[in-house]
Amino acid sequence: MPALLYSEITSLALSRIKANVPVDPPFTAAQILEHANKAYEDVYEASGAAFVVVAGSVLWTGGGVASTGTSFTLPGSSGTEEVSRILNLWASTAVGSVGDGATDVPLDPVDYSQIIALRASSGLGTYATPKVYSVIRRSQSLDTDGSRYDLFWWPSVAGFYFPASYLRQFDPFDGGASDKPDVNDIQSRDIAMRLASIMAPLIGRAELVPSIMGDISEGTREGLERKLAAQISGDQDR
Repeated sequence: MPALLYSEITSLALSRIKANVPVDPPFTAAQILEHANKAYEDVYEASGAAFVVVAGSVLWTGGGVASTGTSFTLPGSSGTEEVSRILNLWASTAVGSVGDGATDVPLDPVDYSQIIALRASSGLGTYATPKVYSVIRRSQSLDTDGSRYDLFWWPSVAGFYFPASYLRQFDPFDGGASDKPDVNDIQSRDIAMRLASIMAPLIGRAELVPSIMGDISEGTREGLERKLAAQISGDQDR
């Protein structure tokens, strides 16, 4: 079954707390959106976030052609501002590779300062492929600089693409009826139940919360319970 859309999530949540009424609704659209994004954030966090693998020719500005040994930038534009953290990076000679090619070379992450030191050093030998890389977040002086990253590698050999895997950052609902959460089908229903559990006490129906939470899937419920326990105890290692 497909994941629920925003309109379906909110409708299900309101129905669950017996508040899906056309006349004098207990929540405005703006209030529902605020609570829905809180619920979505909780479920998204419990899900472990979305894992994405993408070709370097798509990911990096300038990555559409084989590198010339200079740095690449991940732009803060549609489709790539979603990157939260780079997990793995490969050097590949194939434009469309996503790191699964037989000749693709996995690179080791290092601090940017080490890249600078290596580039400034001499007598380190000659290599045919890059060995290490560093991805640093660019200073955000403008809104359009959001989530920009710069990629540096050593040795600065040319002729490579840099596919990567990364965690996608949280992208909240915008309130559109067809807005779709970045979770699976079961977790989309968990969002509806979590939303219902948030809104029920606000209209004097807190007694519904235990049964609502019982309808949340086991994996999501365990994640929510760990988060709540950490908030209460102050122990962030839970």
